[in-house]
Amino acid sequence: MHPADQSFDAVYWTAMPEALKRELVEFIERYEKPEGQDLDGPCVWFDMETRRCKHHEYRPRVCRDFEVGSKGCRDWREHYKERIVSPPS
Repeated sequence: MHPADQSFDAVYWTAMPEALKRELVEFIERYEKPEGQDLDGPCVWFDMETRRCKHHEYRPRVCRDFEVGSKGCRDWREHYKERIVSPPS
């Protein structure tokens, strides 16, 4: 990992409220990749009803690097389309 990446992540981790840190650490400790699937499950902070991040300001690097509309984004949405609720009208 490049040193600049570490400082980038450290800034967000340091700024994150303690309750969110605990929530994230607990999720990571319990996490198991969905069996027989290539894609990870939804992020702990992804709200399936609003289709938005609950804590966007503190989102992890993977979310900052994940380009909306990219192949990975489209693959994930297609795979989980039945679990994602349509946005409110």
